[in-house]
Amino acid sequence: MSTQRIFRVAIDGPAGAGKSSTAKLQVASLLSFTYIDSGAFYRCVALNSLRWHPELFEDGNARHVSLEAPDTRRIIAKVAESTVVKQETERALPGSSAAKGTAPLMPRHRIWLGDDDVSVAIRDNAISRIGSDVAKLIEVREAVGKMQRAAATNVGSRSSGGIVMDGRDIGTHVFPDAELKVFITCPAEVRARRRLLELQKLSGGTGNTESRTTTKLPTYDQVLEGIKQRDVQDTTRAVSPLRKAEDALEVDTSDRTLSQIAHHIADIARQRMNRLN
Repeated sequence: MSTQRIFRVAIDGPAGAGKSSTAKLQVASLLSFTYIDSGAFYRCVALNSLRWHPELFEDGNARHVSLEAPDTRRIIAKVAESTVVKQETERALPGSSAAKGTAPLMPRHRIWLGDDDVSVAIRDNAISRIGSDVAKLIEVREAVGKMQRAAATNVGSRSSGGIVMDGRDIGTHVFPDAELKVFITCPAEVRARRRLLELQKLSGGTGNTESRTTTKLPTYDQVLEGIKQRDVQDTTRAVSPLRKAEDALEVDTSDRTLSQIAHHIADIARQRMNRLN
């Protein structure tokens, strides 16, 4: 299969709805596809922006007025263009290794910013807010979009399988012609509980002792408030707002396990692949 024929599964939805868990820990493993965390690119731009230009931020929040200034936009755009992100996932086991309705053995996914493993650091609430702020800038979205498409092209150049990419505008902007589009929904309260659990697992399972000792986990209320703020920002931003693509499959993750949903999505993907072949 050539790069053009690679099968792309685009999974969109609000923060903490389960799209990352479904995409990387379930669907990608079941299909033996490569997982690409699109949101990690924005978070890495946010982390680099905070590291390289702390004067643009205050208490972990971007100064909105400053972000609209031409000089600031140029600074953040240059940060985005200079940001080098690498994602590593252990080779997924074949989907046949998992029984129907059960989770496959999961690969571990790492995010590298240059030489730094930032898998935990980019999940911080402040970085999430900054990521959402810088994502409003069209210059940043263009730079990140190029990174996302290049990551998929790289997979296509060395693999005959496919990719699973999750985010907020994958099916509407990054890959509007994706072979399968999924839009995941879930109540904010459920998403907050899941995100807190994810943070707890990440802080203790990265193998990075320094990260475990220096990263302070937020409370449930802090995570919930952060998710609600992120929802407003993502759905109302002028550039590529969060919305469901017209031809996307909508899935509510609140009353089903992620494994059940993943098997459902993987089954649909296989049906579409069979039709294409």
